[in-house]
Amino acid sequence: MGWPRICFVLSLFCCGDAATSLCGSCSGHGTCNTATRICNCLRGYQGAQCELRSCPYGIAWADYAVAVDTAHQPAECSNMGLCDTKTGLCSCNDGFEGPACDVMSCPTCVYGRCVTMREAAVAVDDYNFFTQTTYALWDADKVRGCQCNHGFQGYDCSQRTCPSGDDPQTTGQLSEVQHLSCLCDSCTGSFALSFEGFYTVNISPTATAADLAAALNALRPIHGVTVTLSGGGTTVCDADGAVASIAFTKNGGDLPPLRLSSFLTGGISAISIQSGGAAGLYDAVAASVDGTTERLPCSGRGQCDTSSGLCTCVAGFGDSDGGGNAGQIPDCGFGSTATCPMANGFVCNNQGTCSAGTDYKCICSAGFTGVDCTKKSCPTGEAWFDEATAPDIAHATAVCSNKGLCNSVSGLCMCQAGYSGPACEVMDCPGGNPPCSGHGTCRTMAQLAQLATGATGVLQGFTYGNSPSTWDSTKIQGCACSENVFMGPYVAEVNRYQAYDCSQRTCVAGADPLERNRVDEHQSLTCFGDGGTFALSFRQFTTPPLSALSSTAEMVAALGALPSIRSVQVSFDSGTVACSVAGVGETNGRDCSVDRRSSSRHRPVYVCPGPSSAADRLDVEPDTVEWRSTFRCHRSLGGWHEIQRRVLSKGFLQSRHRTMRLQRRVYFVRRGRQHRDSSRLRLHHHGTLGGHVKTFGEGIESQNMTCSWSGGMINQTCFGLEAIGNRV
Repeated sequence: MGWPRICFVLSLFCCGDAATSLCGSCSGHGTCNTATRICNCLRGYQGAQCELRSCPYGIAWADYAVAVDTAHQPAECSNMGLCDTKTGLCSCNDGFEGPACDVMSCPTCVYGRCVTMREAAVAVDDYNFFTQTTYALWDADKVRGCQCNHGFQGYDCSQRTCPSGDDPQTTGQLSEVQHLSCLCDSCTGSFALSFEGFYTVNISPTATAADLAAALNALRPIHGVTVTLSGGGTTVCDADGAVASIAFTKNGGDLPPLRLSSFLTGGISAISIQSGGAAGLYDAVAASVDGTTERLPCSGRGQCDTSSGLCTCVAGFGDSDGGGNAGQIPDCGFGSTATCPMANGFVCNNQGTCSAGTDYKCICSAGFTGVDCTKKSCPTGEAWFDEATAPDIAHATAVCSNKGLCNSVSGLCMCQAGYSGPACEVMDCPGGNPPCSGHGTCRTMAQLAQLATGATGVLQGFTYGNSPSTWDSTKIQGCACSENVFMGPYVAEVNRYQAYDCSQRTCVAGADPLERNRVDEHQSLTCFGDGGTFALSFRQFTTPPLSALSSTAEMVAALGALPSIRSVQVSFDSGTVACSVAGVGETNGRDCSVDRRSSSRHRPVYVCPGPSSAADRLDVEPDTVEWRSTFRCHRSLGGWHEIQRRVLSKGFLQSRHRTMRLQRRVYFVRRGRQHRDSSRLRLHHHGTLGGHVKTFGEGIESQNMTCSWSGGMINQTCFGLEAIGNRV
């Protein structure tokens, strides 16, 4: 009875050992695919032996566009940090945080709290944010800023506000009037009102006009209101509806509406606020009124000291009661003058003109501000953080782009660390000084889009910055890392860099030497003509004009000189020149080298075509032993470090001859997966030539492109083959 159990255990031991011999242990963090002899790592692990930890992904701060106005794809550490493969934790660039470096660090918010763009869109407080809407663009949960406490301002809530009031020199203006309409038939409970974030005590529906006025006047931002009731009633609510008209007699400006919280229960009840010209709901009460008085810091008659929140009034003005009379509010709202302010011996500091008549205010020249034009204004830019004014509409113009404080003496913005530009409008490139660790160039999102390449390494011609969702097109910058790879027959040099700050070297990538049943891509050119020239382009590089009578050596030299092609062999199926009247030119070759992609986002790739013959087959036969080493990429050196050598399988590689033309075998690795791709040569004709290009590749792609003409000027694209010709 025990035998089956013993066999079962032995069978498991045997099978596990066989898998291990093919893949190794996968570090205990993966399973072996015996067909491919590759470890399939568990989530959170990576590497040839699943020996490395993976780091979390987030929406990239800076990356290459994948389509017009489409960028910010998921990236490791959000392209704003480095992955520690020992711990699986991101080490974020200064100014960014979160598991994937996916959120912008808030300013200090000295007297306030940190909120995201999404939160700001719904956090109406009538002090910082005034519009309730939605915001769901790519930065909704990534960009953060400060919601300041009452009495404070600035992008970091570090500055104090000064008292605001109505300019006492102006006349003929209206005070704000709002209505409270309330019906309460046998109801109980209470309600409360709020203004700029401050709440009244609970108010009974039987409260009088005096009770309501007292509750509102107790709020810190309100300097004085008067309340009148409609219909001769004595309470703010009654059984057939009443309207309480609330006049803001000592708060200047067009004010935000009062906010209502109702706790009325039982019976029949209805309560609401009317403002902005809306009429009261009962007793034919007149429409509400938007205030036309001013609401200016220091009433427009003094200088505000944002470090103390105190006003320095110009001659003839002092404290008021908020209504133009003398009082206890230090807002410079009481007084009069018949002259404009003087500064440094000049009217309006000689940097503005005096508005004579009844105002006597300075109209400052461009670049100057203040009651007497002694302060300098700072530049403005699209705000990094602000409230949305409509669904997905935000980032309006703001002083110092809401990322710095204005120095009114110099007129310069003092930007938060990590931001620069006259208006703090640009995010600094990572990688220190010089940027990108000295191994790349700093590019805006719009510039990175122009460098974007497709899977074949060909520039895509994308643009970025054509819609409101691309507000960051000239504000956010990233690194385009340098690339310089040389692969010779005996020595290799890799000076290619990667990572968000170009601080890491890129290791050479290549095809798995044990993969089977793969064919090499080849391209063929059939050319007929008896004169003129042509040129071939590959991944943004073009050969010099080649004669129709070019030899194989001349074509090899021209193609081999392109930085995007490491080496190539060319042969003709007949004849000794590229073109003939009958059309004889074809290419054929065999080579093993490294092909470097033109885009800094792609890895180097091996080009290893096999021997030439008519048949395609790659077989592994048993009975011999092949050794295989496992390597780990050493990013600081840009090389591969051998970490394990083992017997991988028994067999030898047998390849029969095959026919190849402009042979390339293209492999590259991206995010741990192997891709195969083909870039097409682009043909430029000059002369009486015709062209035929056929691209073959691993059963995935077969394209036929033909262009021919007999004379005249040709400039056309035929199925992806660019042909430019001129009859000679």
